[in-house]
Amino acid sequence: MSEAKRIGERAQGMIDALATITAEEGKLTRLYLTPEHKRAAMLVGEWMRRAGLAVRMDAVGTMHGLRPAGREGPRANGRSSSFRKRGFCYNSSART
Repeated sequence: MSEAKRIGERAQGMIDALATITAEEGKLTRLYLTPEHKRAAMLVGEWMRRAGLAVRMDAVGTMHGLRPAGREGPRANGRSSSFRKRGFCYNSSART
């Protein structure tokens, strides 16, 4: 299997996992600051941690992932990557 296909399948698996977190059977309903919102945010936060990011949730329920400059961590292809010259920050609201 090609690396691009493997990464694509991994991404689709993550999307599918988020889609299972819903308030209504058979629909995707995840409203702001509901238990479903929190579960989705926690799942995204766990993925961020596994990617080597420092994770926090802010006061409005948004997850933030930060990899400071100079810190190495895993990449999607399994090889290590270096952000020595600049850091990386990502945030996710994980709501629909």
